Amino acid sequence: DENFVIDHMGYMLEADGLTPADFDRLLGVMKHGKCWVKLSGPYRIAKKKPLLTRRLQVDPLSRLTQTLADHYEKKQARYVIDHPRIYDRQLRRIFSDHPRHRRSMAASTFLRRNRANIRRVVSKWTGEYQLTLDAVFDDMIGRCRELNLRAVGSKRELKTHFSVLLTAKTMDSLYRPPRRWLAL
Repeated sequence: DENFVIDHMGYMLEADGLTPADFDRLLGVMKHGKCWVKLSGPYRIAKKKPLLTRRLQVDPLSRLTQTLADHYEKKQARYVIDHPRIYDRQLRRIFSDHPRHRRSMAASTFLRRNRANIRRVVSKWTGEYQLTLDAVFDDMIGRCRELNLRAVGSKRELKTHFSVLLTAKTMDSLYRPPRRWLAL
């Protein structure tokens, strides 16, 4: 009946793969409120170094040839997609889509209200820019809205479970080789 901490995100080695069953077991242990998962040491569980190990240098203002609006217009055109469905399974484990919870707070609202705190914690432990996490956050908020998910349960538990999910997805994107798209 003691409190305990699981270090290094459950020490689920990348080489072994993170399965939905692993994630379920980790959440199951945390549900009893006596366990905390420490979001640290991603380098200890990865089988290889991250593809990006340093942050890029910013060009001086005098070298910029396009306006900020032009830059973001091109970027938006290149990356605009529907909210990815790859998060659905994990989001449904954390939030509810059961009709009896229809009067509970929307999961998208819960995430927007707690965004700054969750983003700050995950950024601190992953070393990733908070702005980078915003892209994943936006996708997950959009999917929660589309799936009509509801925030049911303790605020602390929901924040913790979502932080673990966001950390896992961030680490996955850092250590997975970039996709090469082929236009057909």
